[in-house]
Amino acid sequence: MIYGLYNKNTGYVRYVGRTEQRLKRRLLYHIAEAERRNYPKCKWIRKVGEKNVGIKLLEENPKNEDEAELWWMDYMEFLGFDLKNVIRSPTGCKVGDTKKIEITDELKSLMGTMTDKELGEKYGVGRVTIWKHRKRLGIDPYVEQKGFNKELPKECIEKLGEVSDNKLAEEFGYNRKTLKRRREKMGIDAYEKQKSATSEECINLLGTMPDRELAEKFGVSESTIHRRRKAREIPSYRSQK
Repeated sequence: MIYGLYNKNTGYVRYVGRTEQRLKRRLLYHIAEAERRNYPKCKWIRKVGEKNVGIKLLEENPKNEDEAELWWMDYMEFLGFDLKNVIRSPTGCKVGDTKKIEITDELKSLMGTMTDKELGEKYGVGRVTIWKHRKRLGIDPYVEQKGFNKELPKECIEKLGEVSDNKLAEEFGYNRKTLKRRREKMGIDAYEKQKSATSEECINLLGTMPDRELAEKFGVSESTIHRRRKAREIPSYRSQK
């Protein structure tokens, strides 16, 4: 359904949206969001006060929600209402902004092949604009494709857990969460957790007991101990025995 948020004191609609939730529940969502976000809509809700914000049904079962949402935005602006929508669907035009972007086939083909920031600079719009439409189209971000679906460089893999995920992300240009998932998939502890495995006590015990026991003793993964031992060319406890 298509709905509008309006000022109870003036009756003016200031935001158009769509939802499958009950309208009262959707209104509570917007009010809660206003406490932690700084979107134009959120600033407006805080300014007029949540008690003065109402919600009304504009269209219940539109055949095409994208087109209906856009139509109601255009209609409300035609009536003279200053909407607080950040972005327009499906064309990608920012409401009230002279810098409009058309989601062409060329633009779609470039989404996910470069960062949202780079693509935004190429088309003269903000990163958030590209991000919103890429998400709407179901296209994975460039950093995710680069970091998760493709192989990481050997130099990057060797440093997993040796430095913090943040520093590694900055050095190789990957998303921190992507590196975290890849590191955890490989059973490598975070750098902060591995500090105990670099202690003199732990290093002196490498090869004197099974890697698993040593890992449990210092609260790290077995692969972390294995890597520490292999890096120092220390034979495993079993082979020495």
